[in-house]
Amino acid sequence: MKRGLILAGILFIFWIYVGIGLAATLYQTTPAPKITYPYDVGIKVATDSDTPLNVTISDSTLIDTIVDLVLADTGTVYSYALPANTVIYEYQARTAVDVRYAKSEAGITSNYRTLKSGSVYNTPDRAGTIYTGTLYFKDPVNAGTVIEITIWTK
Repeated sequence: MKRGLILAGILFIFWIYVGIGLAATLYQTTPAPKITYPYDVGIKVATDSDTPLNVTISDSTLIDTIVDLVLADTGTVYSYALPANTVIYEYQARTAVDVRYAKSEAGITSNYRTLKSGSVYNTPDRAGTIYTGTLYFKDPVNAGTVIEITIWTK
């Protein structure tokens, strides 16, 4: 009988040992693969000849500038000249008002668009486009309207 208890105790300890080892194995995680830089981005391009394809990837970092243009008087047209190398711009009224905008000073009275209250004007996404010129604004109803303009340049 003593022998049976000893054997049962040994088996019990063995199964606990195996169970703990199995549980530890089940909870192990596989480490993430190591990524080294620089690395191949794997871009594949089909060409109709054996001519090598040269691809240049350039830095596309843009500098953003925020400008507040105050439309102090309802009877005045206000302008903002886009800086050199402008690639994107947007504008909006700071408060809930409708504002006229145009590409020419003369157009602000006859050939304008209305930026509706709560709207934002964004330039179209045209890769490589450099925007030039002057933006014109007028609020014929509210004096003191602030136009928030954001410009991104190269």
